Amino acid sequence: MAGLLGRALDHAMSADPGFEYQHVISINPGLAGHGYSPVKARTYLDAMVGRLAAVAGVESVSLALTPPLGNGSIGAGIGINGREVNVQINRVDPEFFQTMKIPLLRGRNLLSGEEHAVVISESFARGAWPGQDPLGKKFALDGDYAVVGIVRSARLIKPEDSDSVEVYLPIQTADLPSTSVMVRTSIPPEDAARSAVAIGRALAPDSFPEAQLLKNALRRKLQSAEYSALVVSLLGSIAHLLACLGIVGVVAYAVSQRTKEIGLRMALGAQPSQVLSVVLRQFLIPVAAGLIVGVAGAAGLSQLLRGQLYGISNLDPTTYLVAIAIFIVTVVVSALLPARRAL
Repeated sequence: MAGLLGRALDHAMSADPGFEYQHVISINPGLAGHGYSPVKARTYLDAMVGRLAAVAGVESVSLALTPPLGNGSIGAGIGINGREVNVQINRVDPEFFQTMKIPLLRGRNLLSGEEHAVVISESFARGAWPGQDPLGKKFALDGDYAVVGIVRSARLIKPEDSDSVEVYLPIQTADLPSTSVMVRTSIPPEDAARSAVAIGRALAPDSFPEAQLLKNALRRKLQSAEYSALVVSLLGSIAHLLACLGIVGVVAYAVSQRTKEIGLRMALGAQPSQVLSVVLRQFLIPVAAGLIVGVAGAAGLSQLLRGQLYGISNLDPTTYLVAIAIFIVTVVVSALLPARRAL
């Protein structure tokens, strides 16, 4: 378990999440909390997007109902060909994919004002219609939607979930009071965030827009994984130490019980390696059985960690092989220390 979490954390810090977040800012104007109607929210957002686009260093501005790397998410199960596919749903405007640098692989982008078009991730297309052309396929959500485009898979909402697939719907008028503004900038995002907040307050003095750097949001998400890995590693180390102490005690007891037999064997010309083999052979089967049961138990329990593994498999072979190697080495050392008495 500790090995899986450690590998997942290392993978999360080095792997490409499918989108570029280092220079992106998420601004939550908080319009819904101030009682904005959809029409009033549209006026505010149009003005904010226009002013932000005019700021030096701003490359792209877009809207999203669920900002990437935020705390909120919208999940649903979609029935396709008699089976259910769990997806993460986001409502975005046509500029969103440019802002997040998510390339369009096939088909076309969403169009402003569309209601029943949908862009899906490559992972969703591969899982829902394997070996088929997803373009034009329809499925039911809160209505009937037709697939018009396929984009690169990007774990925007749950970067830790390797099974996450995404569906992008057009933003509807009713969504506008709860919508966030995404800004890509070529200047330091900290400077752009201050400018964005100032623009938001200038448009509505009674509002308090909140700006978040996506690189900081990802760091906060990784912190929980760091704490989990640390706690599990500590517990695993304690359990490993106790197991080693138990092996030392058992082998020492076995040696003490067989001292006369060992002496006779050596007096009759037995080699040290033969003596050690006699002492340690009786522990081979219990240790091997314990290792098999432990690996099987870890594989079963690792299913609970699938949502925290940041893109690696819960049956990652490298992790299991390293863990087995460490266990074997420590068991051998723990057994040899008291077994030396046999010589």
